[in-house]
Amino acid sequence: MRQLAVLATGMQLRAGNPLESLAGALRTRGIEVAIASKDGTLIQWIADLRRCNVVVVAFYGKPDCGLCLRMALAAAFGRPVIRWWVGSDVMHCLEDVKVCAAAKQFDRIVSCNIAVAEHLVAELGSCGLKASYVPSFSMHVRSQAPGRNAKVPRRVLAYLPDANPEFYGLRAIERAVVRHRDLTFLVVGDRSRRLLNEHPNVENIGWVEDCSSVYERVGCLVRLTRHDGYPRMVLDALLRHLYVVTSFPFRGCWTATNDEELDSWLNEFRRRTVWNSEGCEATVSELEPDPAERFASLIHDAVEHHTSSRRLRAAGLAGRWAATRMLRIQL
Repeated sequence: MRQLAVLATGMQLRAGNPLESLAGALRTRGIEVAIASKDGTLIQWIADLRRCNVVVVAFYGKPDCGLCLRMALAAAFGRPVIRWWVGSDVMHCLEDVKVCAAAKQFDRIVSCNIAVAEHLVAELGSCGLKASYVPSFSMHVRSQAPGRNAKVPRRVLAYLPDANPEFYGLRAIERAVVRHRDLTFLVVGDRSRRLLNEHPNVENIGWVEDCSSVYERVGCLVRLTRHDGYPRMVLDALLRHLYVVTSFPFRGCWTATNDEELDSWLNEFRRRTVWNSEGCEATVSELEPDPAERFASLIHDAVEHHTSSRRLRAAGLAGRWAATRMLRIQL
């Protein structure tokens, strides 16, 4: 296999950008990765393409003409485009027919779709899009199991970003906080540090760049999202032998879709006197072989099979999207 240079783009360059975890994981496999702003000029984009041989793009919602044009130019210049699906992007396809239609149109220049969870692959299939499954990347190495005498902390971790806490189960978690007064709930992600502060058994930590020190204080993670991919937070918690309650079925986790099920699992967590080594083992098995190695293999395949017919088709689409973009600018 020849050396790869990947150009990743499509998302805002900010904290928590999944492309950062992708770049870190691929670099461990000796792959050079650069992350490009989605708002750069076409001249800068073409210059970036000269320094790579494959493009990985991830974005939420409907792609604008500028992004479509950039990806079509990449494919026309011989740089295959891989679309990476991480969670909410799939949800938008399921819930919005216009986003789904745009995804199918965009797929005409895509060499390979990669999704971070098996249920995402199935959901994309229902939208007419074929994808391969590669689990999310965790930069955390499996922790040593705590000793027999190490008590499981009766503290529960919840991620509730203040930008959209309802999506992450704010109301369900608040009801659990009220019903389980003997458990302490640690909230991360809330930059305002205001969520659930009226409850005495809630500690709002705010935004945390590195949750390592937080994981050491808790025994359970609760993540009740309206939709999800394969969250890195879930992987990191399981690799640390924590118990995890999620709204989607993941290996090593407990699944809760309503208050009664959440109560049942929190009661079960309260009874546990040993750490979740079984969940850790399940996660280690899920992450073998290494997701970065699997992702890299699919990238190599895309590069090797990027035919001249794909380039010609992409060139035609680039012309169409360029014309559409110019018309919109004039209007």
